[in-house]
Amino acid sequence: MKSSECYVTALYLRRSSEDDRVGVSESIESQRLFLEDYCRENGIGMTELFIDDGYSGTNFDRPAFRRMLSAIEAGRVKTVITKDFSRLGRNYIHTGRYIEEYFPAHRVRYIAVNDGIDTFSDGGGNDMAPFRAVFNDLYAKDISVKVRSALTARKKSGIFIGSKPPYGYKRAENDRGRLVPNPETAPVVRSIYAMALSGKSCRSIADKLTQNGVPTPSGKATVWNDIAVRNILKSETYIGNLTQNRRFRANYKVKKAVFLPPEQWITVKNTHEPLVSEEDFRAVNLSRGSPSTERGGAPRTLSGLCFCGDCGSPMVYHNSGGRSYLVCSFWKHHSSLGRCSSHSIREERILGEVKAFFAEVFSRLSPSEIISRDNRRDERRSAQIQLERERARLFSMYTDKADGLISAEEYISFSAVIKERISRLEATIAEDTGESKAEAAAKRLLGGEIGRAELVMLVKRITVGADKSLTAEMNFME
Repeated sequence: MKSSECYVTALYLRRSSEDDRVGVSESIESQRLFLEDYCRENGIGMTELFIDDGYSGTNFDRPAFRRMLSAIEAGRVKTVITKDFSRLGRNYIHTGRYIEEYFPAHRVRYIAVNDGIDTFSDGGGNDMAPFRAVFNDLYAKDISVKVRSALTARKKSGIFIGSKPPYGYKRAENDRGRLVPNPETAPVVRSIYAMALSGKSCRSIADKLTQNGVPTPSGKATVWNDIAVRNILKSETYIGNLTQNRRFRANYKVKKAVFLPPEQWITVKNTHEPLVSEEDFRAVNLSRGSPSTERGGAPRTLSGLCFCGDCGSPMVYHNSGGRSYLVCSFWKHHSSLGRCSSHSIREERILGEVKAFFAEVFSRLSPSEIISRDNRRDERRSAQIQLERERARLFSMYTDKADGLISAEEYISFSAVIKERISRLEATIAEDTGESKAEAAAKRLLGGEIGRAELVMLVKRITVGADKSLTAEMNFME
């Protein structure tokens, strides 16, 4: 049996951000002074501080708390003192286990000064300990609900709340909830879309980035993979739309988050500057779920654009005799079922008929009449939505100044940036000149160019009948 002189009294101090939210002064320094005064007044010597600064009371996986438990199990600590019961923890299940089981099993005395709890006495505070544990837990739950509600409101208003900005962006210096292009990584995103539009597969794009020594989104790995590329190509973030709320935690006690289905995501359009146009984004994602594939380095010009006229399945490439054909994918994999036919048709025939189709359409209407008018109207409508949001943000900032939430100097600094964005948006809305990318693609196609970049920009779907008849739908025609 060790002599009592070898024992130390553990003074446990804990503080979390939840204390700041309610304006309670629970600083580490105030707790330390309070407990040291208590020890002097009660003749308690040989103390050791265990401090967890910035750790929630709902989680007992705290470094200093763990060290204190190790000291208890080593027989070095026989008394634990906290300022109040909530400093020990706010999860009533775990705090109850320490009070009722762990401390008694290790013959440790626990004191919560302000709550009158002393496990080595018969005071009334001990009888109230289970109730205080429940009240502390309810407090934590209430804070969790309020924080989650506030975060949801911020998500719905288009404010970025993530810990790490998406690849290609960074936080604005004077508005931490707004994304702005990252000059170092934004060009990488644009190059990824450019390669995808030219027919490169995700795998070949990843290989190219790795060969060029381009840093990966994680910043840790040195080798890109097709999944990272595909995630960038499928994210609406790069056309200015902010998507959040992809994951969910059941409650504040559960650490593991689950992924939510897309219908539960929160997407707000036009929250930040896009890195690629909506035309380019739609082109690389059109009807196929992923960019076109390659074989032997040659782009598959019609991948994802052609569909079986009978069963609706995508048409896939099939090489025979040195020629490229497209066949019904359902027939190719399930021909024994006899539910569809091959619909086999040569690639060059489809390209020829598509070009003839566009020549006939543009003989009646110019590319600008078909495309540019609607395209520019969409661009102006998008800018108008963003303009209204920026004006609302400016008004909200003005009311914050009037209410004393921000200083006049802060208002002047922040509002100057918003006013600059408003001016640019107003200029975009007033502008009605220039040639759209789709219009340029149509002109290239008529000039003899019929590559994948032109097709994905203009063609929505090509349907192949069993008799090899073709029906084409354009992206920019009703």
